[in-house]
Amino acid sequence: DNFVKRNLIDVGNKNEKITTQVFKIEILSYTASQSKVKAFARREEEDKIYNQELEVKLVKIGEEWLVDSVEWK
Repeated sequence: DNFVKRNLIDVGNKNEKITTQVFKIEILSYTASQSKVKAFARREEEDKIYNQELEVKLVKIGEEWLVDSVEWK
């Protein structure tokens, strides 16, 4: 599946702004064709600032690494 298409459903109907900065990344697994990383992020949403972890699964297609899924923890 296409990650962007799966996650753009009804995006036009939402009015929110979240700024996210990743300050650390750990490689959880890696092969020649796929990888999983854990990212540690600081997020700012309206007047709230908080830290949150996420796991990102990547797949290699040709010479490019593409996002397959993102899971916020």
